[in-house]
Amino acid sequence: MLIKTIQKLVLPFVFTLVAPLSFGLEWSSYTSDNFVIYSDDQPREIISLLEDFEVYRVVSLTLLGLPNESENQKMVIIKYDSSREYNKANLPRGAAGYYINTDAGPRMVIGPTGRLSNAKLILFHEYIHYLLSEHSNIIYPKWYSEGLAEVFSTANIRRNRVRIGDINQNRADFLRFSQQVGIERLISLDQVVPEDRQSGFYEGRFYATAWLFVHYLQINSYEENPELKQQTAAYLNAFNRGIDPEQAFMESYGITPDEMSSRLRGYQSSNAGTRVTWSPAPEYTGGIQQELLLPNTINYVLAHLVLNFGEDEAALEYLQSIDEQGENANRAYSLRSIIHNHLDYDELAEQDIDFALAENTEDSFVLTNLAHVEMDNYLKAEENGNQNIDTLIKVEDYTKRALENDPENLSALYFLGQSYLKQDKVISALETMLEQHSLFPSSPTLNLDIAKLLINEDRADLARRYASLSLASFQSEWQRQIVEGLIGQIDSGQIDISILDPIYALTND
Repeated sequence: MLIKTIQKLVLPFVFTLVAPLSFGLEWSSYTSDNFVIYSDDQPREIISLLEDFEVYRVVSLTLLGLPNESENQKMVIIKYDSSREYNKANLPRGAAGYYINTDAGPRMVIGPTGRLSNAKLILFHEYIHYLLSEHSNIIYPKWYSEGLAEVFSTANIRRNRVRIGDINQNRADFLRFSQQVGIERLISLDQVVPEDRQSGFYEGRFYATAWLFVHYLQINSYEENPELKQQTAAYLNAFNRGIDPEQAFMESYGITPDEMSSRLRGYQSSNAGTRVTWSPAPEYTGGIQQELLLPNTINYVLAHLVLNFGEDEAALEYLQSIDEQGENANRAYSLRSIIHNHLDYDELAEQDIDFALAENTEDSFVLTNLAHVEMDNYLKAEENGNQNIDTLIKVEDYTKRALENDPENLSALYFLGQSYLKQDKVISALETMLEQHSLFPSSPTLNLDIAKLLINEDRADLARRYASLSLASFQSEWQRQIVEGLIGQIDSGQIDISILDPIYALTND
């Protein structure tokens, strides 16, 4: 989330209206049926990448047996050619790419071209999680969702064929020098004991075993054992009905977890090279629109991205110089007002707001950013013991106007829902959150927000599903541990909602 605790900078920036910043090559947007890529890289490479993602999407949905329906929103991918710009998000050194849920929807980010193959491994993995959340109503156990993502991450896409199931060399090497996690342990709801949570070695074994097991269930089933597909479907249905995992496993597969472990060891030594190949490859026949982006527009996109990592200074660097006469200047000013407000530069924030509203705009992005500023103002006052309802009314006004122009504006729905919550308009808040959920069902924080609201309204029975959806989407182990704890409390009937405080402290930090 963009809402965050305010931190003061030692030296303020001085802003003047001069020529927009330039970041090397010109940036363009490339739009297909299901994706948008922003990049300063060579057009032919980006168009090829876009086509690969469209083909990967079709093949993945087909192999997973999920409906090929229109996406609620296009997946946004940002592909950097400049290492300097890519590193502004302050990621771990050497990261080839990453996936982030923002208040405006999911974003995939890829570093410079030399890392493209490594980045695809990461992004193909994360995109499977996204597809499962967006296209399926089933809640998947961690071992299965992570195993699927690992199996599909090595997709090999060529002009004449697509191959799924190539050896994941990192996982195969791990299994070569260590033991598999036993299937009984793998499928257990308590998959990780406390000492293992501190062990990267166990995590490596877990992911490697999940990869191998799902490879056996999904890839091997196409030619060698087609009955595995039906057995796995039966297991997932039983899991979703709340049946004990071990009981569900034996009823579905007809063997014990130990027997499956033995079978999997044999598969590792003989059959793990099995792959599924589509030839000829599916062809993307939709259009691709390329548009050269002017500085105000791309600076807005990049500033918004790094702002999601709490990098105010980096975001501000993109917006130091705004072309007042250029396109989307009002959007840039409105986003900069959020940053100035974060940094307690109140006068500069007010100047930005005046510029943003100079054209009496009804632009959905501008109105949503101004709602963000007002919500931050409310939260700052609330920390000091004040509850300014007039500020919340401003949030409502801005977001409702934004939604009139763009009913699918996720950020506007988020801030409208938060304003309702602060005013104890519970039904309106829930309706707004569910509308947001229909557009972004894979958001871990949104699912957790809904679960928390339902628990507070004594509907823990309904909250459990949203907590489980949140668990399926969170990638951080410590966040998953907290949500697992909440689900355990729901099942026991003894709920202490403060268990979620560390997650919300991070969200507001």
